[in-house]
Amino acid sequence: MTPLLKEMDLLSQMPERHGQVIQKIYHSLTSAGFECFLVGGTVRDLTYGKRIHDLDVTTNARPEDIKKLFPRHVPLGEKFGTILTMHNGINVEITTYRSESAYSDGRHPDSVIWGKSAREDVQRRDFTINGLLYDPGKKTIIDYIGGLGDLDNRILRTIGDARERFREDGLRPIRGCRFAASLGLRMDSGITPAVNRNLEVIAKVAPERVGDEIQKAMNATHFGNFLECMRQTGILRIFFPELERIYASWPVFLEDIRIIPGKRLVYFYSLLYYHEYAAYLIPYPEIKKYLARHKTSAFVSKTVELILRYPPDKKWMDYISDNPPEKLSMDTDMVLLLKKNMYLMESKEGRIYVRFWLRYYPSVFPLDLPEDKRGIALKIFFKMVLQKYKVIKQKNEPYLMKHLALDGNDLRMQGWEGKEIGMILQNALDFVMNHPEKNDTEFLLQYARNNFQAKKSR
Repeated sequence: MTPLLKEMDLLSQMPERHGQVIQKIYHSLTSAGFECFLVGGTVRDLTYGKRIHDLDVTTNARPEDIKKLFPRHVPLGEKFGTILTMHNGINVEITTYRSESAYSDGRHPDSVIWGKSAREDVQRRDFTINGLLYDPGKKTIIDYIGGLGDLDNRILRTIGDARERFREDGLRPIRGCRFAASLGLRMDSGITPAVNRNLEVIAKVAPERVGDEIQKAMNATHFGNFLECMRQTGILRIFFPELERIYASWPVFLEDIRIIPGKRLVYFYSLLYYHEYAAYLIPYPEIKKYLARHKTSAFVSKTVELILRYPPDKKWMDYISDNPPEKLSMDTDMVLLLKKNMYLMESKEGRIYVRFWLRYYPSVFPLDLPEDKRGIALKIFFKMVLQKYKVIKQKNEPYLMKHLALDGNDLRMQGWEGKEIGMILQNALDFVMNHPEKNDTEFLLQYARNNFQAKKSR
């Protein structure tokens, strides 16, 4: 089969340093008598005009040859022919041409045989759009499997029989859903039936790998399409059966994920639990199981737990629910809410918590604000919150019990005792949050006398 060739200067579309690294790798390999091609997602994304995330090279050099040519390396997957090479902060995976045997575990080949040609190597890959090669020397894309045509026609198609590709590796259809969502592709008609025949293989995929795919899909413009693809192919019920059961709530669920700027993976797991005004969707213990199974990072797990365990003050939620946006003041209501949650602003996890709950602040989403402007509004709003946080800190305004000019000893001297002391101090703190200039010992003692009667006098 004669390959389709397309001249294109892909290296010029990379960041300059990345292009220089690829040129050096190409020169090192070809000078030693080996072939060198960019391959896979690198070529796909550059051809599609998208930002690249990985650099992958394929060659007929064996792993031992690659290690000699590139002393700074990690034998990342040497038994499968992959060596991770390091070049001044830029990592490039260089993989030997190979063909593969059966996949007994549904994820990895039982054995590999070093291949003789790039044409042979691309035949083992998953989708046609990932089987494109690029010759940096000739500045030419080489297409043996119809990937360029499929990109032009916006179609996702497997290389060879889809049932066989998915039987080999259960992660491939999940990746396919992500590619379809991020690139705006439609599935080839043979993919869904092939998935349905391989659900048992897909179920073997490690949950953390599913979590990785979800995190990557979060960056797609159409994350909803990713979930819809997972639902239509039957994959969703394997890994997120509860999410499939709340299908009717997806529009609002997806809108919430879209409009909240920041760590979308945190919001994905959090919103599985919370819906509008903290209506429960999926029990908290189930979310904890998801986090554990998907082996999310400590940061994600800690932040989700913070959001789920500590919802915003219910009185505040009722207040902003009962008052139209025009009655709420950024200079009073918002500052009060912020002061009640100042401790959260001291950490990155806490700031994400505050940002998550700010989406319920009505002035961020006035009725006439178009949906596509809500995310921008929330970003601007959060910047205002950060500014007010800094002002509160600079002015040393009280927001913690220890900031009060009044303490338990002062109250005991006046005859109060036990739980009543805590009640008075909490009320005093709520008062000075609204009136920081009143944080004075004598004034607060008088405030206590006016509002609470001591059991005994001294």
